[in-house]
Amino acid sequence: MEFMLSVISMSGTLTATEMAANGDGTYQAVAFVNSNTDVIYKFVNGIDWLYAEDVSSECGMNDGSGNINRTIEVLNDAVTTPLVCFGSCAACQVIPTVDVTFVVDMSNEVVSAQGVHIAGSFNNFSATATEMTSIGGGEFILLQ
Repeated sequence: MEFMLSVISMSGTLTATEMAANGDGTYQAVAFVNSNTDVIYKFVNGIDWLYAEDVSSECGMNDGSGNINRTIEVLNDAVTTPLVCFGSCAACQVIPTVDVTFVVDMSNEVVSAQGVHIAGSFNNFSATATEMTSIGGGEFILLQ
């Protein structure tokens, strides 16, 4: 996945900077701008404006065409923007995860030479992505 940070200076110059993945689902980029500048910017999922985020006016300003862009005032020191969720004015809510143990009894079935697999929303319903482990007695288990 590729994310871009598009920065529009007050002079109207548009530059796009590829963002680096931090490995935890967040991305970052450094843009070099003049001091004492109001910077207008947007996050873009990829390189196509069709996938630019839409944000509410509470975290940006209207560009005159109905598009809301993020803004930040840059004075004389380096600035780091707050971490925000794509398309939102706030940080993403962390959704807690829990372990789910799937168990199936295959004792009345002839088990395929390819094994027993499970498909679901956790693996994009791929019939081959997640093989279950035999625990004996015809039972198979997956701790997900």
